[in-house]
This record gives sequence, C-alpha cells and structure tokens, in this order.
Amino acid sequence: MAFLPPSMDLLKYFPTGGVLKHHAPVDADFLQRSGCKYVAMLRHPADHLAGFACHMRSSKPRDSFKQEPQPNFAGSVIPLDTFDGSPDQAIGTLIECGYLLCTLNWMADWSDHFRQARPVQGRLLRYEDIVGDFELVAADMCRFIRGTEPDADLMDYLVHVFEHEAASGERKGPSEKYPNGWTGHVGTWANYFSPANIKAFNDLIDRSLQVSDLGSRLAPIYPELHLRGVSV
Repeated sequence: MAFLPPSMDLLKYFPTGGVLKHHAPVDADFLQRSGCKYVAMLRHPADHLAGFACHMRSSKPRDSFKQEPQPNFAGSVIPLDTFDGSPDQAIGTLIECGYLLCTLNWMADWSDHFRQARPVQGRLLRYEDIVGDFELVAADMCRFIRGTEPDADLMDYLVHVFEHEAASGERKGPSEKYPNGWTGHVGTWANYFSPANIKAFNDLIDRSLQVSDLGSRLAPIYPELHLRGVSV
C-alpha cells in the first residue's frame, strides 16, 4: 500500500506491452522517459472519501492495511483503527489525519501536470464524466490508445461491460460493506457523510483555499469543492 512513484524497473515486467494500474504521485520525468501512454483518473474528493471508507470495511483490504508497518495512502499516515467503526467515523478520521489534504494536493499535482505539460501521451479523466457519458469517453480513449474509432461491435461490448459492472455494484448494497448503498454513484457522499463530516470537510476546504493556491490549481477539474445540502 506504499504510495511510491513508478520506476523504469516496472517496464521489465511488460516486455510486450500491457496495462498497469497504479496509485502514485506525479513523476513527469518517468512518464516522459517511459514513452508509455497513461491515463490519470480523478474523482470528487468527497465521493472518494465515502468510497474509500466503505472499500476498507472489507476484511481483506482492512487486514492488509493493518499489516503495514506504517499505512500510507496519498502520502498520509492513517491510524490503524480508522476503518473499525462506521463509515462516517472513518471519514471523520480521514479528514482529521491529513489524508484529505494530501489527496487534494495529489489531485492538484495531476491537474498542474496536464495543464502545464499538455502531454500528448497522457489523458486526464474525471470519474463523473465516465459515468455521465460513457460512450463519449470510451470513444475518446479508443482514439487515444488505439488510434482508431471504435467500431459498433467494440462499443456494444464496452457498453455491456459498463452496464454489467454498474448493475453488479448496485446489488452490493445495502450491505455490511455498503450500509447506505453502493458508492459508485456520483454524489454518493450525501449517503455517508454525517453533518459533522460535512462541516469538517468544508472547513478544511476553506482553510486550504485561504492559505494556499489549491483552489486555483484544482479549478480546471473541480471548480466547486464545497459540499451543499444535507446528508442522510
């Protein structure tokens, strides 16, 4: 679970190409030298917190988390008992321990990378855009990765997989892992944040905007970070 940048050594495991999914900080030098195409996907930080809190309720990731000598996500050390209670308790801890702030900076670093470097070999995606118009995003990814438009059969297959996974996700909640429903929906934070979570989240956003340039750095992808409305 270490939050480490990729290295050129990783490429030896893909002698004929392949796909690597990785949680990592921006390393522009590696991305340029590797010559690989890459896609960075971001999600609104509030929805991310809700999804992360629920994901870690499962025994396997939680047990693996506790075996780490110093659990580290997004460059933030998280207390070992974070995920032992309810999701809203975990969300509160993730906000208080510095994880949310580190996540915001991680997102801003990627935003900066794509805005400043404008890499021809990279794409920045938002989870919300994928859910909102899957076919549009899928077609763009085909052009980017394969260099061609997707034919009808390929698009039908991709849409089938997308709809199947969404339906499978819906069936996962409510459950022990997802007590307030599956977290794949846009705006899922409203099902999991307590009023105290909303206040703590917005307070941290306010402090960050006052003392740093996070707001301007994140504006191209998430111009509005504050949470509005009420939680359940």
